[in-house]
Amino acid sequence: ARGYVLKARDAEHLIQTVRLVAGGNMVIDPQLVVALAEELSTAKERDRRAETLTAREIEVLQLLAFGHTNRDIAERLYISPDTVKTHLEHIFEKLGASDRTAAVAEALRRRLIE
Repeated sequence: ARGYVLKARDAEHLIQTVRLVAGGNMVIDPQLVVALAEELSTAKERDRRAETLTAREIEVLQLLAFGHTNRDIAERLYISPDTVKTHLEHIFEKLGASDRTAAVAEALRRRLIE
C-alpha cells in the first residue's frame, strides 16, 4: 500500500489522496502518523521497563505461568510467600500488568518466558 487515509476523512480528501497515490506519491494521514508515533513510544517504554526484570523475577514469572501459587513458588525458590508477593508487585509494575494472568500473557508476548 502506498497510501493510508482515516475513514473519518471527507470525500474530497479521499479523492485528493487517491490522485496523489496514483501519481506515484506515498500518502499517510497525519493523524495516523501521530497515533503510530505515540504507540511506538509507549511500546518502547514498556519494553525498556521489562528489560529491567531480574533473574529472580523471571523465575517467579515462569513458575506463575505453570500455575503455581505464591506458596508453591516460595517453597520451590526457598523464599517466603511475602517475598514472592513483592516480586509479583515489581513484575506487575514493570510489565504494566494488573494481575497474574496479564503478567504471564505480557511476558509470553515479549518472550521473556516460555
